[in-house]
Amino acid sequence: MFDNLYIHVPFCRSKCGYCAFYSLPDTDEELQDRYVAFLERQMNDYSFVESLQTIYFGGGTPSLLPPRLLERLFLAVNAGFRMASDVEITIECNPETIDRKKAALISAFANRISMGVQSFDPALRQRLGRRADNTDIEQALAMFNHYNARRLSIDLIYAIPGQTLTAWLAELQQAVDYGFRHISCYALTVEEGTVLAQESGIDVVDEELSAEMWWATGELLHRNGLSRYEVSNYAAPGQECRHNLNVWHGGSYLGLGPSACSFDGSRRWTQPADLAEWLAHHPAETDLLPPENRAREIFVFGLRTAAGWRQADWTRLLPEIRNAMPWETLTSRPELPELVRQGLLEMTPGHIRPTETGMAFWDNLAQALL
Repeated sequence: MFDNLYIHVPFCRSKCGYCAFYSLPDTDEELQDRYVAFLERQMNDYSFVESLQTIYFGGGTPSLLPPRLLERLFLAVNAGFRMASDVEITIECNPETIDRKKAALISAFANRISMGVQSFDPALRQRLGRRADNTDIEQALAMFNHYNARRLSIDLIYAIPGQTLTAWLAELQQAVDYGFRHISCYALTVEEGTVLAQESGIDVVDEELSAEMWWATGELLHRNGLSRYEVSNYAAPGQECRHNLNVWHGGSYLGLGPSACSFDGSRRWTQPADLAEWLAHHPAETDLLPPENRAREIFVFGLRTAAGWRQADWTRLLPEIRNAMPWETLTSRPELPELVRQGLLEMTPGHIRPTETGMAFWDNLAQALL
């Protein structure tokens, strides 16, 4: 029923200025204990799930949990789920939360570590509300390398007010020089309700500079052996995040934890975005869409990736979805020829994919196709 597992760990030391995800600035270990205990009970309800392809611990800050709770959580996942022999296990980490014990535990359990650095510039990190300094970053890397951690990824943010193109490219080069073979680069978006929106207003980002940075990012990373495989993600061959690729291509996933989303291939539901409500068993909110609308949604999200869609991939979706919009119907949609003419899509009889320009203007693609 589910091929992928997402576990949301909501705890943070503080709320970053740009963050619109559900998180709780709380380090109370008693509350964290209750959270892990409830997760363990939830896992028992899904013991029928077989052969997970990927597991992803996101947040929040999963690495904020103390070592005893991290170990307990890892043991619960091992005991509660069957996994494919090549399962990908990702955990998000903030450098300032890593010590030797955590580095050892995480490196032994996870085979993909995503480090939330966001910027190597102390002034820009402070602007974003990040707590780590460059020493924390270097020490966390050294500890993970000591324990032979596999597949280190880094998150960076660009188009931060006050950041120049030259400074951004220097940050990218620094990430490459540290040895990261997967780099996620997100344009700063100031979302309503975040600290940055309250302090600076919604129109804080220079959109023209942001677009220039996006193109320059692809060029620099390509020269260093990392290709853009999704709108905001770059990787050396074999270093792509399988979890995200599966989700973008309509794969099923189980979400555990407050605000976590689940998708069974046709139906989507979301847990309460409040820890107290989640602990009190408040029901999930279900997102009901007719199969044809769901098929369009899945199709559009697959076009976030450089690979796009092959006919064989589309036919692996649930019958309810692929029958609502068969491949022949999908590829004969009247909007497609114009999008090809505009240079946003490339099409062959068995394959449709975005061009580089199409990924740069993915929002336009989505608007035209949904």
